[in-house]
Formats: sequence, C-alpha cells, structure tokens
Amino acid sequence: PVGTFGAELGLREVGQCTPCASGTFGDRAGLTRQQECGLCPPGTVGNGTGSSSDNDCVACPRGSYITTAGGTACELCPPGTFAEAEGTVTCSQCEDRRADSTSSAGTASAADCLCREGYWRNRAEQNQPCEPCPAGAVCRGEEVFAAVGYHMTGPVTATECPAQAGDSACLGQVKFGSYNCTRE
Repeated sequence: PVGTFGAELGLREVGQCTPCASGTFGDRAGLTRQQECGLCPPGTVGNGTGSSSDNDCVACPRGSYITTAGGTACELCPPGTFAEAEGTVTCSQCEDRRADSTSSAGTASAADCLCREGYWRNRAEQNQPCEPCPAGAVCRGEEVFAAVGYHMTGPVTATECPAQAGDSACLGQVKFGSYNCTRE
C-alpha cells in the first residue's frame, strides 16, 4: 500500500511491508525499496514513518530551517540570523538588514536583530541602522547609558560630570533623565 515498500518478492500481507522512513513518503503502491520513497522537500521534515504524500511533510517553524531534502528535524537559526517564514531553507543574516546587529539562536523576525554591544539605534523609528555608541556613553541592548564620570544630558548625549578636584564623581550606567553625580 501507499506509504510502504516491500523489499522481498512474494509478500502477501500488508503487515509484511516496511513503512517509508521519516522524512520520506510513498505516494504509490508497489514500491520495492526505501530509495523509491519520495523525499520531503527542503524546508520541511517528515511527520513520522509511513507517510503517503508530500502533504504529510511539515514546514519548519519560523526561526528554524533545513537545507536538505528528506530531513527529520529542523535546526534553529544560528545566532546572528533569523527566519521570518515557515518552511525556510536558509536563515537571513541580521547584518544584511541592519549593520552591526546580531540575534540569539532561533530568532524569527528581523525586528529581533539587536545592535551589538557598543552600538545603539533609535527604536522609535522603524529600520534605523545601528550606530556607534556616543562618546562618554556605554551602549548595551540598544540602550544608551552614561559611562563612569558622565551623565546623560539628552537621549544619546553624554556630558562629563562637573567635578571640583574630586568633590564629585559620576557613578555611570544611568539613562537619560537621571542625573547621578554625587558628592563624596
């Protein structure tokens, strides 16, 4: 029957047939060996043994891929890449969409490609590029913080803390809106 093959001549009962392996399907009766079973196309994987049609192959979910035909398991997109569609054969590079960006494994959207440490972007505006962190600031996770000895005087503007011969010191790691210069 469909979904199986019979490696020996003269088989008389259905139970004597061997199911096509996972990642493959048998779309017609009379197959005599595993190699005659069709392969699930790239971007899809088998849904168990004995499949009778390529419709039984399952698309890899977003954030994963498979490049070969006849696969049995999707792989997560590696760090620095993403896959926005189901049934992906390759993952797209974050850097192709936004220079100086990266992502974690299994990322399913270009929007989740974040700037690398030392870079920031204006997330209020779509598709903004990552830019080098401004002087006097530390950039992490697309946020801008004051470096030690600085305070934020604007969303991305760091200014050296006023100091009078060691009377004050800035603690750093403070976002705009917080002035963290303290008297010692």
